[in-house]
Amino acid sequence: MMMDEYFKPYSGQKTNRLCKAIVKNNNPKSNIIEFELVTVREYNDYNGGTYIEEIKTANDFLNNEENAYDEPYYHIYGRCKGRSIFFGEFFDIDKALGLLLDLTGEHPQLISY
Repeated sequence: MMMDEYFKPYSGQKTNRLCKAIVKNNNPKSNIIEFELVTVREYNDYNGGTYIEEIKTANDFLNNEENAYDEPYYHIYGRCKGRSIFFGEFFDIDKALGLLLDLTGEHPQLISY
């Protein structure tokens, strides 16, 4: 898959699910220790703007739609010693998990799905 294919908005009707995944980076030349995929949602704030927050529990996933700006989606981060690197946002979980597999050659460990 071409790199820009991963970042195209998802046009299907599938509802996104709560997902958290981690995959170790086995490349000894890389400073990235592991990659993490988290579910996030954009919310309206009281000043007319928005903010993005990680969804950590099923309860948060199901009960926060009232203030939600849109459907949940996914962020991928690379974890280094003492910091994180934002890799991108994904509206299709299969594309996000596919990118992790292509980057590391390993299937992500799904913590919740």
